[in-house]
Amino acid sequence: MSRKRKPLPATREMNCRICGEAYVYPRPDENASRFVCANCNELPPGIRQTLVAMGNRIQQLENRIERVEEDA
Repeated sequence: MSRKRKPLPATREMNCRICGEAYVYPRPDENASRFVCANCNELPPGIRQTLVAMGNRIQQLENRIERVEEDA
């Protein structure tokens, strides 16, 4: 008796929060998470968490610079 696989949720193209690489999530048998590509997900958890936080901060600063440039 074979088990029936659950249907996957809709796949979509995501951008890694560490390296910015585009990847499709979810894919069966791939180590990618919702926020990080498969390559970056192989990093140790502490380093991965730090890089995600730094990436988020960089994105915030880039958005702030864009708003200042628009106002000028």
